Amino acid sequence: MSSSLNTVLRRHTRSIIVLLFSTALIAIVVGHVRAAILDGNRELHAYEAAQPCSAAPESPADCIWQQEFTVTDIYLTNARNKDNSAVLIAEDGTERETYFSSKGPVLLKVDEGGQVTGTLWRGRITEISAHGTTQETTDAPTDVIGGSLAFALVTGPPALLVMVTCVWRLIRHAEPKPTRGMAATLGLAGGLFLAGLFAALMVDASFERFGVLLAVWAGLAALAAVTVYITATYKEAAPGAGTDENN
Repeated sequence: MSSSLNTVLRRHTRSIIVLLFSTALIAIVVGHVRAAILDGNRELHAYEAAQPCSAAPESPADCIWQQEFTVTDIYLTNARNKDNSAVLIAEDGTERETYFSSKGPVLLKVDEGGQVTGTLWRGRITEISAHGTTQETTDAPTDVIGGSLAFALVTGPPALLVMVTCVWRLIRHAEPKPTRGMAATLGLAGGLFLAGLFAALMVDASFERFGVLLAVWAGLAALAAVTVYITATYKEAAPGAGTDENN
């Protein structure tokens, strides 16, 4: 295995620090999933079951109200760390800056000064619609459980393997350097982390599609495990091995 992996476990103090970090990460993952399961998708279900308001609500309400807005200051970006945005102006002149995780379809079709219909729920604009298309805002309720399970899948298994490797190293502290198995386990942790990231990018992180996400992750994880095993068991041929003795 690479010397960089061995360096992580070579010093006992470094192993302890990494162990504490991985343990804290596992605690965060467990707490995050626990909170999501207890709270569930309560807000999402409430939004989906909400009925139309009989009149324009004067304060945040659990019913759904649709209102016309004029769109200005449309900002579209390809940056992953920034949201697309637009300013929605109500008939009374109230301006509301609204954010979107994607460019379309509505923002791509509407022009500055164009009209959109906004859906309001609990005082938040959850989506806009125009030209027969609808686009959710970042204030729309989301699938909390699906996102939490995806987060656990990406971070949980790698953190657990790192923690096991550190404990393994501390138990065998008398050895001058980490064993090949320790380095392989740490390498597998990195492979599982990448497998989780790729799986989360390939499959929508919703509760309904978590089975598909898990299947994709399992396939990528198996590929990572095989790669790590081959790398860990590979031995370079000794100098001169396989050459003609007469040469």
